[in-house]
Amino acid sequence: MNRNSDPGPVPGRPRTRIAILLAFVGVCILVGVLVFAISYGVVQQNHPQAGASPTSSPAPGRQPIPGTVSPSQTGPYGFTILRRLTPETIAYLKELRITWVRYQLDWAHIEAQPGQFDWSELDSAVSLVNASGMHIDFPLQLAPDWALSQTCGGKPLLPGAKEMTQYASALAQRYNGRNGHGYIDSYEIGNEEFDEHLPRNKKIVASNCSQVNFVSFYGPVLKAGYQAIKSQSPQALVGMAAIWWVNTPHIRSYLDWLYQNGYGDYFDYANFHYYPCAGNPNTAAPGNPTITDGDRPSFDLEWQTFHEIMAQYGDSRKPVWVTETGWAISNINQAQRCIVSPEQQAQFMSYLLTEAAKSHVVQQLFWYTIDLKNDGMSITQFSNKLPGFYTLQRFIQQQPLWNK
Repeated sequence: MNRNSDPGPVPGRPRTRIAILLAFVGVCILVGVLVFAISYGVVQQNHPQAGASPTSSPAPGRQPIPGTVSPSQTGPYGFTILRRLTPETIAYLKELRITWVRYQLDWAHIEAQPGQFDWSELDSAVSLVNASGMHIDFPLQLAPDWALSQTCGGKPLLPGAKEMTQYASALAQRYNGRNGHGYIDSYEIGNEEFDEHLPRNKKIVASNCSQVNFVSFYGPVLKAGYQAIKSQSPQALVGMAAIWWVNTPHIRSYLDWLYQNGYGDYFDYANFHYYPCAGNPNTAAPGNPTITDGDRPSFDLEWQTFHEIMAQYGDSRKPVWVTETGWAISNINQAQRCIVSPEQQAQFMSYLLTEAAKSHVVQQLFWYTIDLKNDGMSITQFSNKLPGFYTLQRFIQQQPLWNK
């Protein structure tokens, strides 16, 4: 019927009048709902959280679940230092009240030929850290070519259990605090090289051994290194190699394999690096306003993923260490696309510190880096202290230990 020619209600049919009225009300309600839905979608699309500061909260229902890991009693704050460790570095660390140094020196530099060790550089670093009253963590990283007995399609790739046993034994015996060369508090069995998601490894694997489960290269090496260190320095901590952070399903499969194959007993702490390029650690996936699965997880999702898997295997009280994290403020040895402002660097640092402190899962956090004049990630640049330096200093003053 054409509404314009409608003669109106027919006398003697009140139900028709009521039906028309109800239909009109229903149409009004439907239109209102549609208007609200469209408006809400526009608001959500332009919600300021899409470019939110790292102080914003994850979406409801995805709040990270705190753990029950004992807080660090030696202080949770550290810096990763790549080779260049000087008295000036120590002075900066003391000013910040840092208690841990993660010192990196390649295995290839220490033992260029089998059984021929040059300990001089490591001796100096251990002595400097010990004398300062700080603790030292040392990753057994980047083996020399002669030690690469594990191959990928015939291409030398990684050291084997035998080589790791010999190197780890020599290290731990020298630095067990009983032989006059100082003490190393903690060791990591390998570094990023034991993860196929490291870009260099991805290319090698894709071309030579894509059918191999890469973590199977690592399990026996982890066990061998752990046992070797504990036999020479029983009180030292031994951590697993750092998982390349960028993919959540990969983290799950890597840890699952280690536990399912009996290697969960051979690390005192789990370990990852967190480098979201220029990304916000609260919304690490580009364009995603909340924590995300898949590529580029938020910081909270990262440690929560570790915690959930470890709890699944009865290991929920074992801590997680973040042994490298940071943001670049210049392209010196860093990618141009990853640069943030010094103010953003400080802001992101504050977020990570806050979330780690309240997680009761992350026990140690090492920033990369300080006092490197040739690295855009340093929070000092040519003796100038960046905002991140003062942010960290204030945070440590307020929370020297993560007991709350």
